[in-house]
Amino acid sequence: MDFSQIKISKMAKMMKKVSMKKKSAMKSATKKTSTKKMSMKKGGKKVMNEYFRLALDAKKHNKPSFVYNGNTYKKKTKGHLVFYSK
Repeated sequence: MDFSQIKISKMAKMMKKVSMKKKSAMKSATKKTSTKKMSMKKGGKKVMNEYFRLALDAKKHNKPSFVYNGNTYKKKTKGHLVFYSK
């Protein structure tokens, strides 16, 4: 074998490796899209917890307190953060 034949055989091996990488990349790309499609949810919003529903309503209407399960939750703030606690 002379130098040009060795160079050609090395090039052929490199091309084979590149094509194998492309195939594996294409397989992984198709897998990602298929799992993404399967994991997408149909339908609307998740049903919210009763406490959070009341707390968000109080927060939206700027109420000083609200009652849940016999407990009164009062408005507190830390900077711009608004939350309700017993």
